[in-house]
Amino acid sequence: MLRVIRSTVQGLNIDADLEDDYAAAAEAGELLHETYTGDKNLTIEVRAYTDPAGQNRFAVLYTHGADIDWQDTPDYTEARNSYEESVRETEKGVPVDVDDDGNEVPLFETTDVRGVANYEEGSEESGEAEAYLLLAEWATAEAEKAQEIAAEKTQARQAAYALAIDTFGRGGNAVLARRVGKSEPTVKDIADRGRAILEAQRREQ
Repeated sequence: MLRVIRSTVQGLNIDADLEDDYAAAAEAGELLHETYTGDKNLTIEVRAYTDPAGQNRFAVLYTHGADIDWQDTPDYTEARNSYEESVRETEKGVPVDVDDDGNEVPLFETTDVRGVANYEEGSEESGEAEAYLLLAEWATAEAEKAQEIAAEKTQARQAAYALAIDTFGRGGNAVLARRVGKSEPTVKDIADRGRAILEAQRREQ
């Protein structure tokens, strides 16, 4: 779902005090898609960035002079669809200009949106490829972080089992097995690993 991070035409979906921080981060993001008029008074972009909260997102930046409407989303497809719709609707909403010879003058100097005047065949491909590379990179980092957290939680459980059984004393294996709904051999195996972890921690200290 698109989130408004800076706008002169609608309300924000973030804390107003953070607007400048979000806008600066989005504007400094990696440019993936771009459409603009010759004087660049009107630009519509898609940029990949990491917001101040540490979330990887795609920003759709519409800037027309003093009018600004910047939104973002974690979904690249949603961002790209919003961008393309904005470009097409903007082109439709502006009266056709003509040169001295009566020829129509395209609104945009350049665009990578199919069906819009001055579109260059294949111009969207590099941005699209980069977007998917970024998604793969972000997913890898998130997966590795999740694995690291899972490993830490597993070790914490192993140590907790060992401490619980050793503190309880005789019959601790059976008591804990009933409490956690596992078989006694499984509980013992987990606790044995926990004792090894605790012993290693003691040696380090």
